[in-house]
Amino acid sequence: MYKIEKGILTENGKKLFALGQSYYPSFHYAKYPVPPEGDRIGEMQKDLAHMAQMGFNHVRFAAIGLCKLDESGKLVVDTPFVDAMIREADKQNISVSVRLQGYAVNLREFKDVAMVDQFGEPQDMTTWYDFIQTGFHHEGLLEDNRTLSKDLSRHYQQFSNVVAWQIYNEPHFPGKTFFDYHPTSIAAYRKWLVENGHMTQEEAAGYEPPRHRKEQSLDKWALWRLFGRDSLTMFLNNASDAAKEATGIPTYTCFTDDPITITSAYRGADYFANAKSMDIVGYTCYLHGVGADYYPMSMLGDMAQCAAEAEGKESWCIELDSRTYIPCPVFNRNTYTTLGSGVKGIVYYQWRGDCPVPGVPHPNSCGILNFDGTKTANYDNAATAIS
Repeated sequence: MYKIEKGILTENGKKLFALGQSYYPSFHYAKYPVPPEGDRIGEMQKDLAHMAQMGFNHVRFAAIGLCKLDESGKLVVDTPFVDAMIREADKQNISVSVRLQGYAVNLREFKDVAMVDQFGEPQDMTTWYDFIQTGFHHEGLLEDNRTLSKDLSRHYQQFSNVVAWQIYNEPHFPGKTFFDYHPTSIAAYRKWLVENGHMTQEEAAGYEPPRHRKEQSLDKWALWRLFGRDSLTMFLNNASDAAKEATGIPTYTCFTDDPITITSAYRGADYFANAKSMDIVGYTCYLHGVGADYYPMSMLGDMAQCAAEAEGKESWCIELDSRTYIPCPVFNRNTYTTLGSGVKGIVYYQWRGDCPVPGVPHPNSCGILNFDGTKTANYDNAATAIS
């Protein structure tokens, strides 16, 4: 019986280091190792058995399938392949975490909900790498977010090897321009200014946030960015709290390296705020533990662990780079540098590369195995390092 207790994976009460693999993108519409006409069930069964043989005790899936409201407002869940993967992982004695949300939760199909940039343009909601694309303050979306998180987590709670919920993936504001100037966000900002003592009700009424950092005084720009950080935290907690209250199962998210990388520092991620509400501080790392990258990679891991420890919790690296073409020494340094920060879990990205067909953004890019199941040049080295 697997559980996560105080951020540590346990089996029948025995503490374990969580050694995991990402298999959740495998049947995304544009990212999968096995095409629709292939033997997806059979290949999945081989892959999970192979993971167990290599020594992995955790796998990360996503709730890919159909979730919709019926006429009575009840959430109908139809994710047969994910259910089958969880059952197969249980047969292989592998614990599971499930990412509950996709890019947007809009069960009631509200219109005009995309984030809006400083030029008044809505966010392109087809961009695959901007993992949240709707505004954070639309009350209907927030309610849909709670409904899906609560009811979908209850669906997966039936499986005893499910130990955690992932809340969104790499959540942040889009990176090309400044966000979010949606009317609901501006209204929420005016309220935030009053509640936090920065303006009176009269001053905030009709106030417009700056659309360039030199447009208003620097303190006004700083307040707008702080509001963005608080908005992202609130939005994630809205889903996390619903899932935890429904099931009692721990939650985490998977932050990108926003606090470290200058070019993405304005995207809103806050490890310390996250540590107050979720059970694990989870992060992505595609920096490498060699050369100049070693220093920001170390700082990233240390920041996550410090944030976790400040709240009596733990950190996990939810995505650690393991590309199909990664040099063996780099894979090893990545692993050891991450371990050195004090994490209690490493989940590599990913097990098999994505099938190289038209429309796939990074064909056969990440994986200990190639998309066709053959070993990469790093495979034997990875097997040795993991054991």
